[in-house]
Amino acid sequence: MTRRITPRRYLGTFTALTLVGVLALVWNADYYRQAITGHAQMMLARVAIDDLVEQPDVDPALREQLGLASRIREFATAELTLPDNDSYRHYASLERDHAVWTVTALPEFSLSPKEWCYPIVGCQTYRGYFDEERARAMAQQLRNQGYEVVVGGTSAYSTLGFFDDPITDVMLARSDAALADLLFHELAHQRLFVRGDTMFNEGYANFVGEQGVREWLGARGESVKLQRWQARREQTQVFRDLLLETRDRLDALYASSISPEAMREQKADILGDTRMVFDQQLVANHPGLARFRSWFDEPVTNARLARVATYRKWMPAFRTLYEMHDGDWAAFHHAVEELAELPRAARDERLRSYMAEPPTAL
Repeated sequence: MTRRITPRRYLGTFTALTLVGVLALVWNADYYRQAITGHAQMMLARVAIDDLVEQPDVDPALREQLGLASRIREFATAELTLPDNDSYRHYASLERDHAVWTVTALPEFSLSPKEWCYPIVGCQTYRGYFDEERARAMAQQLRNQGYEVVVGGTSAYSTLGFFDDPITDVMLARSDAALADLLFHELAHQRLFVRGDTMFNEGYANFVGEQGVREWLGARGESVKLQRWQARREQTQVFRDLLLETRDRLDALYASSISPEAMREQKADILGDTRMVFDQQLVANHPGLARFRSWFDEPVTNARLARVATYRKWMPAFRTLYEMHDGDWAAFHHAVEELAELPRAARDERLRSYMAEPPTAL
């Protein structure tokens, strides 16, 4: 049976950190020590937002940002039926560009990411670090082993409700809509997380984030901002579709029985076609996509393409499920929870059926 993760809310910060510390000693791994240290530093830096905004010496801009974040947080619970807990009701200043850095690695001729297995959450297709140098050192080790690797910085990570995750200065650097998207996304992980199924978890959380933003902006009457946000999303999806098409072509190539030399040559041709289509067709028809030109500054690899698929593949299926329940969030979440109870193969098959069929209200 599928293993869903349910946080034990009675664990205090000290008790939970002690538990993780014991696990780290059992594994005796430097990786777990850096994870404990980085997370503990962030938790100890937290200040309750309600207390912080009352302090007279708080920067007015920060006070306004935290007020906005609090309103988004309340909307998440009241309208999207996301967890009503103490996550994102505290603030922590990290004073760095990203909260964590993740490492994703794939073989030269495969689109199946390397997995790392962890206590509690199971196997995931990435490795997270609180320190960029450590992340890049791991990336280099993997490259030395023949993997294609990408290191990416992220604004937040979820402890799945085991801890009261704070809002950070890194998160507040985002636009209003992007901040709402991020908070809804992370709270969705707290509501439901399936052990060992990254693609399911990210597809669900990404859908909740994006649909939540639509409803949040709509509820605020910000029609102009909503139109701009949706137009930007639609443009971005055009770019993502190109990358997913490239990924599909590579997937077919890797399944063939040609020699490694011939496969390497055809792979280069496919990636070259992607850049040509982007320059000659996409940007010509959608000038706003020129903002993605820098994406090609680094080599296009299996690892970079895999990240797109991991986070986006199942989103249309979750949209269908949402529409089948007439936009009722409680019913939608319940349906997703039922999906999560299915064995992996049956769950994937159900999601594929939602991708192929138009929604029918239940």
